[in-house]
Amino acid sequence: MKRVLHNWGIEDSVINQISQSVCLVEEQGGQRYILKRMSGDVEKINAELELLCNLSSHEVKVQKPIMNKDGKWSVNDQHQVYVLFNYVEGSALPSNDIETIIAHGKEVGAQLAILHRELKDIQQTPFYPTIYLNKKICEWAIPQLGSSLKLKEETHHIFKNVEKGLKAVCPKLPAQLIHRDAHITNLIFNNQKLTGFIDFEIVEHNIRLFDICYFLTSVLGEVYKDEQKREKWLELVKVVVGGYEEVENLTEEERQSIWLVMCSIEIIFISFFKNIEIMARLNEDMLHWIYSKRDEISNVVIKQKQ
Repeated sequence: MKRVLHNWGIEDSVINQISQSVCLVEEQGGQRYILKRMSGDVEKINAELELLCNLSSHEVKVQKPIMNKDGKWSVNDQHQVYVLFNYVEGSALPSNDIETIIAHGKEVGAQLAILHRELKDIQQTPFYPTIYLNKKICEWAIPQLGSSLKLKEETHHIFKNVEKGLKAVCPKLPAQLIHRDAHITNLIFNNQKLTGFIDFEIVEHNIRLFDICYFLTSVLGEVYKDEQKREKWLELVKVVVGGYEEVENLTEEERQSIWLVMCSIEIIFISFFKNIEIMARLNEDMLHWIYSKRDEISNVVIKQKQ
């Protein structure tokens, strides 16, 4: 790693391994960085880094790559690509502490809206795939399940209703570049404020509502088995959407479709985890619960707007 860090002139720093692909780097003066081994095509990696620099220049809170001594963002060492980022102060919110997450929900919504506002103006490139959610559900997620996983009869009924709803509404929902992985663990907080979005590796062109719903369902997945926390989660839906709409208005179709997009995310995960039954069953249960709460979800969003 010191050989890699030499490219930035900080090879004498202290290095602590955080994960298989991420190291925390600290200079003697206390300056900290994140060194990340990136995966994928170099051109795609460079597109991601250019995107982050673009967002950072517009004061969006992201992890910014740092150019090395050769004026490049990345270094290729032994067939591995490494990038040095600024260190984002703070940590992810405790994923099962629903009260703390609700307290930060307005900030989450507002910062997602700011992120979307800037992503909207970034030109689409071949490195960011265009995803049509209705097609992903109807032509990939549901068909690939096949007979590999025996689902409840009611699940197939929900599938049909979600497919029908998506076909009708998806063409009306605003689409643009989105983060795509706005999981609660990819939002960093410090002193009650969001200090950075991380992990932009799967940015895509899709409906913007997907990011909001992905964050909310990521929290639901963490608290789902606790009935009290699960019911409290509906309040999180209200405050996140409220925070978003203080910056960017949702359309009427978007407000009415929040539960539908949430169900779509659960269907994607059922399909993704089809060979890991315990995970597939959890997402199937969550799908049923969201579907049963669809009117309540719609009501808290509509009341929030009023």
